[in-house]
Amino acid sequence: MVRTLFLALAALLIACPATGGGDDDDAPAGPDCANDADSDGLDDCAEAELGTDPELADSDGDGIDDADELDCVSDPLDADEVCYACGWGHNDPGDLEATGNQPGDVMADVTLVDQCGEELPLYDLAGSYHLLFITTAWCGACKAEALELEDRTERIIEATGVDFSYAVILFQSLIGGAPTVQEAADYWYDIGSPDYAVTSNQAVDILEATAYPGTPLPGKCVISPDMEILECRAGHGEDDWAADAINAHLAR
Repeated sequence: MVRTLFLALAALLIACPATGGGDDDDAPAGPDCANDADSDGLDDCAEAELGTDPELADSDGDGIDDADELDCVSDPLDADEVCYACGWGHNDPGDLEATGNQPGDVMADVTLVDQCGEELPLYDLAGSYHLLFITTAWCGACKAEALELEDRTERIIEATGVDFSYAVILFQSLIGGAPTVQEAADYWYDIGSPDYAVTSNQAVDILEATAYPGTPLPGKCVISPDMEILECRAGHGEDDWAADAINAHLAR
């Protein structure tokens, strides 16, 4: 739904034609493309295309104005879908089906909890390549490696030319139990407050969703924009292999 809305909005970036019907003076007037009746940042032509209410800044009544919902990749017609506090997009295309946990499979839609304390279904990371950095709150060497991930991100983007990001997933707490929301937030802060997701998997089902068995730490799985597992590895080290996996996928 959101992608459809964005396609409609993109079409409106081209100058909206004048309303009215040629020489037919009796044709009903269309929306005024120069007018924004509800002052929500969307002109009335855009509102007509999207199906939002031109007289109501927040069409679905979820507390976020329509234009702001589009900016954060949220559906302005769905009150149950609101902007993530951490800024992620609602990128789940709605037609993904898990097929397994091995390379070549579409992985399951694991529920994560991000550093802002909100549930983040894994499928909302769809649409771009990711490397899932699967670790624990107690692994100090893993945290030291995580400090390098922003620099590695730039190198992988340069080597592939695609939209790419890491996503850290904690599957154990400092004492070996299920990780907490606070531990994910603390981990994010400790590794320099990066702009990618640092999450806890409190149900500890990430290990079932990928080919990574949980040891050695950290686990690393490259995921395609369609949530296909491209390759998984385990242990410390550089991630140049991830660029190779992405480039091989692009070459299919």
